[in-house]
Amino acid sequence: MFPMPQLSTRRHRLNRSGEIVSSRVVHREVDGRNGELVPFTIAIVALDDGPWVYSWVVGSVSRCTSEPMRVRYVPGVTAERLPVFRVCSEHCGVRTRSAAA
Repeated sequence: MFPMPQLSTRRHRLNRSGEIVSSRVVHREVDGRNGELVPFTIAIVALDDGPWVYSWVVGSVSRCTSEPMRVRYVPGVTAERLPVFRVCSEHCGVRTRSAAA
């Protein structure tokens, strides 16, 4: 048996930006859409100050790029207790994890 990793449940003040580590489009029902399935993107975001968080992402997430996909936190908006990030049109003005390595 492998020991289970310890997960932090403490609140963390979210950095304003980061980059997507992994993402997937999920189709879910939305109130008021009569059972119609709507696509949403859920992602793991590596924040620029270190922590990784599960989040919802607004905007088009391209899987066909060699560049890291940069996102910026949308303050005051949560969806099912997850933070929401928006895809940046530019690099959000900070270095990427791959450039820092």
